[in-house]
Amino acid sequence: MYTSIQSFLLFFFRTGVILLMLNGITAVMARPYPIQPSESSPELPPDEASDLIDRIIENAESYMGVRYCYGGTSRSCTDCSGLLMNAFRQAGYPLLRTSRQQVTQGRYIDRNALKRGDLVFFGTKAYISHVAIVVESRRNYTKILHASSGNGKVAYDVLERHSLNRKYVTARRIIETDDDGGIPIYVDNGESDHTHTFNGIGGGKACSCGFDMPSFEAGKVPGQYPYASERLLSASELRNMSNRDLKIMRNEIFARKGYRFQTMAMRNYFRSLDWYQKIPKTHCNKSIVLSGVEKQNLVLIRSFEDG
Repeated sequence: MYTSIQSFLLFFFRTGVILLMLNGITAVMARPYPIQPSESSPELPPDEASDLIDRIIENAESYMGVRYCYGGTSRSCTDCSGLLMNAFRQAGYPLLRTSRQQVTQGRYIDRNALKRGDLVFFGTKAYISHVAIVVESRRNYTKILHASSGNGKVAYDVLERHSLNRKYVTARRIIETDDDGGIPIYVDNGESDHTHTFNGIGGGKACSCGFDMPSFEAGKVPGQYPYASERLLSASELRNMSNRDLKIMRNEIFARKGYRFQTMAMRNYFRSLDWYQKIPKTHCNKSIVLSGVEKQNLVLIRSFEDG
């Protein structure tokens, strides 16, 4: 009985689906959207993250004045989630289609910590019905951009002065900034049947840069933590590691692929390592593709850094 309950809970938390047996008939219930953190967001060095957020908002602003229509995703008419889906995808990030899907992406952000580029969601705890993007945020002032049925078009609003303020439910940060110097990461959380890629990393096809990633024989993978590219890590291995060592482990995964680091801290660190100096570097970081093991390990490592 205990084992059965464990299996059920594991299935529920991995899939978000409840199976109920009623008189021999199986009913399926979806788990409500997550209010707390879920999968990792893409992580970028500060300058790259800021540029990406600016591009996303500029894309959304290019729809200013476009007529609102439910289910629309075009420049002739659009709804709230269609507007943001297009804005993110035009910048290279695969945001999902509906607000109820979008609220599963990124990570939870407290309302008091909202920043430019965060998504804010409205409705009820049981049903998300609207989404907007934060353009500016300071104390008691949150400027949002959205396609609103009330306005009848894509427009700016100040959340604290809008009727949506009473319907605020949660916020998600889609684009992360690693202030210590990180690398682009996109994690496929299995919420869509689209091929998910972010800067060519995390699945899908790499860009055609004419670059062959370095390969290593078994037992000869370089780095302080070579096993992070060879096998799945366990929580017990990471629990007592320092934040610095976790960052090194995470960045080594990309360094072994020939990643050319953009931030000073990571660039200087890896240039000091003989093995990194010897491997070929890509001139197009989009050409890097991670293995399934590496992608799963990145999620686990990052969860301990956050902790």
